Amino acid sequence: MYCIAMLNMPRLIQRRLIGLATIVQPNRKLGRLILPAQNLSKKITVSVFDKQRGMAPVIHLKQGLVKQPWHFRKPDEYPQITGSDHWRRKMRTLFRAFDVNGDGYLTEEDFEMSARRCSEYMNLNEENTKILLDQRLTYWRDSMSKDSTGRNIGKISEDQFVEKQLVTMNDNNFRESFFDILCSRFKMMDLDGDGLISPDEHAAIFYGFNIPPEHSKKIFDIIDSNSDGFITQEEFICALIEFYLTENPDNKYNECNGPLVDN
Repeated sequence: MYCIAMLNMPRLIQRRLIGLATIVQPNRKLGRLILPAQNLSKKITVSVFDKQRGMAPVIHLKQGLVKQPWHFRKPDEYPQITGSDHWRRKMRTLFRAFDVNGDGYLTEEDFEMSARRCSEYMNLNEENTKILLDQRLTYWRDSMSKDSTGRNIGKISEDQFVEKQLVTMNDNNFRESFFDILCSRFKMMDLDGDGLISPDEHAAIFYGFNIPPEHSKKIFDIIDSNSDGFITQEEFICALIEFYLTENPDNKYNECNGPLVDN
């Protein structure tokens, strides 16, 4: 009877129920997520993060009840980045989003500030704020704060960031691991751990990185390729691969991290 009822439900409701059924597991502590102020009447109680790994589990949700293979180009199928002016604009845009305090350098403070701003937007409780903060600081320490030799550095300038991105994106070993890295990025944005990014979660990330939240809807609608109101892991990864590994000025994913800076 349950399966028949599920099949008669709209696809969007099916996906939400499947997501909740997948992530709520025995012996895992439940966290409470309160949505932004305009939605305070709605509360969702779900598993927020996998504390052992510091992030929610990877969940491969597909449309409807049938799993389908993912369809997008693999990172190693893209040509090498030449470092065109357009591509550098994208990386400078990304840097300025990460540079939350606007001092011209990326430091641990920027990633702490982004986590707290995101928590403020989503009205997260103290426990979930700490989890989010730990995620962001881990991302900084493991991925952002190292130079080309692997040495930890305290801050990164905009020019250093852009050049590091160019070297990194053209590294074959990195491209082989890029999919897994983007899966982790997705889980950092999926604040309630249901395997989908909602409009509120997307707007919270933009707010956290000082990207105008009103720009979020435009980008959300572009990434949400099937227009069902949620961004899946597949849609997210496809968009980010296109953002980082293409140099086409007309690519629809160019503004995934906010309107491109002028220089």
